[in-house]
Amino acid sequence: MILIDGVKYELMKPQNEEMLEEMVREHSKVIWGENSVYFDKKRLKTASGITSIPDGYVVVFDPSPRWYIVEVELSTHQLHNHLSPQISKFSSGISNKAYRDEIIDRIYMAIENDNELMTNIKNKVAPSEVYKFLTGVIKVTPTLAIIIDEKTAELDEVLETNPKNFKEVISIEFKTYLREGCDLKVHAHFFEPLYTPQENIIEKPIQKPISGKAEIPPGEHISFTTEYHLDKSNQIAKDIYFEIQSQIKQFKPGLKFNPTKYYISMVDKKSIAYIYLRKKKLNIVVMLPVTLIKQTVKHHTILPRGEGEQKFYGGECASIIIDDTSNLDEIMTVLKLAINNQLE
Repeated sequence: MILIDGVKYELMKPQNEEMLEEMVREHSKVIWGENSVYFDKKRLKTASGITSIPDGYVVVFDPSPRWYIVEVELSTHQLHNHLSPQISKFSSGISNKAYRDEIIDRIYMAIENDNELMTNIKNKVAPSEVYKFLTGVIKVTPTLAIIIDEKTAELDEVLETNPKNFKEVISIEFKTYLREGCDLKVHAHFFEPLYTPQENIIEKPIQKPISGKAEIPPGEHISFTTEYHLDKSNQIAKDIYFEIQSQIKQFKPGLKFNPTKYYISMVDKKSIAYIYLRKKKLNIVVMLPVTLIKQTVKHHTILPRGEGEQKFYGGECASIIIDDTSNLDEIMTVLKLAINNQLE
């Protein structure tokens, strides 16, 4: 029970899974944010080649494009018998290129059939084309979101299996309370959203003393995120970053992308590269000798770093300027060499 100003609200159990799905669909922008679009299985129609279709997909368009596979469950179901096989099928499916291509096609068709939605999304992804943007997002490893009316020990056991091929597996408890003596017209939902509302984020300028070095005011903590860097770039630069991130994580799943004030550091056992997101391009400082980089990279500008800069980065290195998504295979080859170079 919840008591609000003396008024009682009693917990309501959904009558069926469809009822909970409708609530999730209705409040999807509160769960994933205003820049998200929820595509449920009804909206996407019947899958032609996918043997197991989830309850929905969510695409977040800004500021950090990503996507979710969504499965809605009731705690009264036998989760080991029902949810575990579903997760296993999703995990196998997203490792299949044909599966992902069909997801892209079906989501694009749903957008194309809604003129207002298409116009809205075009504005969000410009100058990139909608289909190209979706392709770039769906290439990135998704998060699996399990939404359930009540978290249980059985759910914990199911998720302990750590399904492969997902960036993360999260569970959201979505509860509904009805005001005493009323029907669904007067209710309250209880859940934890998957985003931080931008209006609640207060940015404070970093003061610069006479020395020229940036200092954080006493008592203040400045957190630099990936979104902090992505906000500086246009969609082309973002596409390049997400494509590199996706391919590297497939090659080296444990590698981390750590945002700092000036760059995003790619860290395995040690830092192997530093990504600087510019307005229309990326500048990647790779921890390899410039002569070795030049042997592989033929279609991008290479800038050797000075002795002082090499000391700053902790070894011999060179910058690669990337301003489009073509010939990224050269960049991936160099980054893989930098990763493998740590083993020598």
